[in-house]
Amino acid sequence: MVFDANAYRATVNDYRRQGDMNALEGYLTQEIARLRESGTICAGVACTCGKDADALAEEDAAWQHNREQGLVVALSDLADLYRSSGVWYKCLETYEELRQCLVDEGLENTPAYASALVNAGYACLDATDPERAARLIEEALNALGDPDPEVPTAVLRARAHDALAVSWAMRGFAEQAEQASDAAAEAVSVCCATGEDFIGALSNHIATLAQIGRVDEAVSAVRSALESGEQTLAAQDRYTLMNLHAMVLYRAKRFADAGDAMAELIDLARASNDLTAQLPSIARNAATMYNRAGDAERAQSFTALADQLES
Repeated sequence: MVFDANAYRATVNDYRRQGDMNALEGYLTQEIARLRESGTICAGVACTCGKDADALAEEDAAWQHNREQGLVVALSDLADLYRSSGVWYKCLETYEELRQCLVDEGLENTPAYASALVNAGYACLDATDPERAARLIEEALNALGDPDPEVPTAVLRARAHDALAVSWAMRGFAEQAEQASDAAAEAVSVCCATGEDFIGALSNHIATLAQIGRVDEAVSAVRSALESGEQTLAAQDRYTLMNLHAMVLYRAKRFADAGDAMAELIDLARASNDLTAQLPSIARNAATMYNRAGDAERAQSFTALADQLES
């Protein structure tokens, strides 16, 4: 193999743990260059290994497939790195390289191709380019075509429609944004029925509702999910939704309610001895919320809690 996925992922995770993003960028760009230069493994009839042409062709096809897979993974990680760093021109340039790599691999009109387009669309939204985002998302939805019960794409469709909703809202088209958001909600309900990443899709949809101004619906949706899943939600999923609940309330400028929601999360996590590494920053978020609500006493108490948890 020219690309060892386990060794690659271990190296990437190590750089991320160290927080050395420059080193990570250097590793990813070197890995991409190496994979692009790998070429074929044998020169056909010039090979002296004794294998016949069919066997050599089969091995070379597997080699090339492994190489292309490595390129897709490394380009995806590099694009994500640039997106998280806000280096938009490099991010979108890398997504374009990723698109071409998928085309070269013969993966047009597949979920992998559509996923790359959707991710690029979200990057365009972050870069405040809603028109380009809309073009990418529309292309992604066209690539997906009609739903196929044998191919789980509901999460991807939900993300695509949510991104489209935001792009419409950013351009001032409230009705189209609402229609796209409703289409996302339908896809989220499919996730629930099929067992795909329901919490991930729901969380993204709730955040979208808040972003396009449907805040009351966002609050209602997250509360409904917490109540209906009271006995069944995994702990991490519950924490994800509780944090999202607080953030949606904060976005709605209901600062005291947001602080109370964050305080509830902290109490549950401390009682269960969970989220120990994250609790100091969560407590500081609660303090910020109470500060915005004008409750200096509670803000100070959560600042003190964060200091205590960090000590």
